[in-house]
Amino acid sequence: MKDGTSDQEHEVIQIDALGRSDSENLTRAYIRMMLGRQDVDGVIEALENQSFDLVSMRPADLLLLLRKIAHDQINWQQHASLAAITNLRNTLEYESRYTKALFQYAPENTANGKMESLFWPNPTHDRYPADKYKTKPFVKKHALIDSDTVISSAGSCFATQLARAFQSRGYNYLVTERLENRDDGVWVDKGAIKGSANFGTLFNTPSLLQIAQKAFGLRSFKKYLVELGEDTYCDPYREGVFFRNKESFLADYDHHVAAIRKLFLESDVFVFTAGVNECWELEDGSVISRNPRNGLHGLLSHKVLTVEQNIRCLETFFEIVKRFNPGLKMILTLSPIPILATGRAMTHHVIEANTHSKAVLRVALDSVVNKNKDIFYFPSYEYVTECLTDVWKDDQRHLKQDAIDKVITFFEEIFCS
Repeated sequence: MKDGTSDQEHEVIQIDALGRSDSENLTRAYIRMMLGRQDVDGVIEALENQSFDLVSMRPADLLLLLRKIAHDQINWQQHASLAAITNLRNTLEYESRYTKALFQYAPENTANGKMESLFWPNPTHDRYPADKYKTKPFVKKHALIDSDTVISSAGSCFATQLARAFQSRGYNYLVTERLENRDDGVWVDKGAIKGSANFGTLFNTPSLLQIAQKAFGLRSFKKYLVELGEDTYCDPYREGVFFRNKESFLADYDHHVAAIRKLFLESDVFVFTAGVNECWELEDGSVISRNPRNGLHGLLSHKVLTVEQNIRCLETFFEIVKRFNPGLKMILTLSPIPILATGRAMTHHVIEANTHSKAVLRVALDSVVNKNKDIFYFPSYEYVTECLTDVWKDDQRHLKQDAIDKVITFFEEIFCS
């Protein structure tokens, strides 16, 4: 180079604290962003002809200048040209983005105006000390529930704990199906909590979609009955529900479908807890609620659901139920309970598979909530795994009762008026 500098030095765009540079390339980048145009030579020439020192101009000053020019180009007494309107619109949109970038991490850019939701809690911080074990990880209250609100729920094994708490704390929890003994040849696992209906534990999102399809007759399902032991059979779609024989299964079938339909029609708020990203698919494309039972392996294939597949199941489920109950609102949550086992052990350790499962489901839940004003998220997973201590029983999978109580109190703080 004639001036003694190398090509590499000329490729460096040095920017000071005010966003200024000695490079015209930076000025061109600013103008392209502000006006939404790739061809900026004419703009540069016009500004230089007016003796503006563009190279050393701050982006905020350049923005004001271009905004004024765009404004002045519009004849406000007559019809304005499309180009002039486009320039003004683009500069205003850039100003909004630029201002947001400047204050993205400021307290006023939070839902509650407090630093606690903005930065990871640090008890050693000199100005804003915070302890994550004293933190409630939410920023906005949604008062969906009062004493008259009809609540129902379904989902993974963590959902059964929520169902128990809703009932013990006196909420208007809807139960459309109860089986307390074996006299009629149908019973629920003694270790299970009686939920809103006897669809059993739903570990995956396709199982949730299927109960809506079944309830409103939108899909036909083959009737499988798997022998577990003497006088004990199960429906693979209904984890934790048992039958004495085929006759008791058939006698209960239509009653059960009607109970699910009643549940969806009469609920004001439905809570679903997603649990596992792995599932087992039957030859007809339907999915069973858990892992294969005796004799069923020949009909099943193991499947790992993608983010998009989980989103589709959740959104389709909600669309179906809203069609019949337009006022329904749904609360989604992610179970903090680790998976019991993985079908991916040839390539993934169970702890690795669990992390993947929770991450995929969390992204899916976030997407669904962001796209629907009647769907909300309850951060039980985050609260348990990050903000509580001494939560696990000796099996290191299930929560102690004290932890469950804290989760429900947290739920009430967000959703109860």
